[in-house]
Amino acid sequence: MFGPGYRGPILLGLLLAGILLAPWGITHGLAMVAALVLVFGYPFSLGMVLVLPTLLLWGAVLVAVPSLRRRLRRPGNSVLACCALAAVAAITAGSLPQPNLGLLGLSLITVLVLAVAWPAWQLPSRMTGRGEPRGWWRWAVPPLMLAVTVALLHYDVPREARFAAGRPALAAFAEEALAKGTVSTEQQWVGVYAVEDAELVDGGVRFAVSIQTLGEYGYAYFPNGVPPKRADYYRHLEGPWYGWRGSTL
Repeated sequence: MFGPGYRGPILLGLLLAGILLAPWGITHGLAMVAALVLVFGYPFSLGMVLVLPTLLLWGAVLVAVPSLRRRLRRPGNSVLACCALAAVAAITAGSLPQPNLGLLGLSLITVLVLAVAWPAWQLPSRMTGRGEPRGWWRWAVPPLMLAVTVALLHYDVPREARFAAGRPALAAFAEEALAKGTVSTEQQWVGVYAVEDAELVDGGVRFAVSIQTLGEYGYAYFPNGVPPKRADYYRHLEGPWYGWRGSTL
């Protein structure tokens, strides 16, 4: 059904699904480790491993396929699919109180792999005479996806949209916990959030919902007043809802 060129998008889609559906699984943990390596790795090593090979590949492509006579091939469906999945991963990462490092790692790795793989694929494609994807619009799709993703994250649209969608389920969970005087501390899904931990605190309930981050982040529900003055940081959102930040690494 799918040609060899779709193996990359299919694999990426499976990894993304694994992280989203099993936020406490090993796939998520490995993606987080990759993100930490990318963020905190030594700049020289990172440049040698990623930037230098990319520049060399682009240079080889431009030498072997002069841009004045033979233009670069338009991005194919597999490239566009990978760009879309990387955007979905980044937007989903930004839909939490603190960005999810596992999803950010997957998005960054996808972009870096595309930067290396796409120019490397140019020369063999020209030599084998493969047909070029039709439509000049293909050139506009990747930068458009990037611009939309950056704009959405900058204005916190994913975070606010997810909170609006998940607030009723969180409120119902909190009201039930307050009525019973006890709350389940097990990892579980509550609405659209994977809750890492929940606890009763001074007449309210707070949820840790940012999985795979360097610290505890989430939401707090205080129906009878303001949260207590404690070491944790609370930020009022609306009504009885607060964002909170616990211990960080």
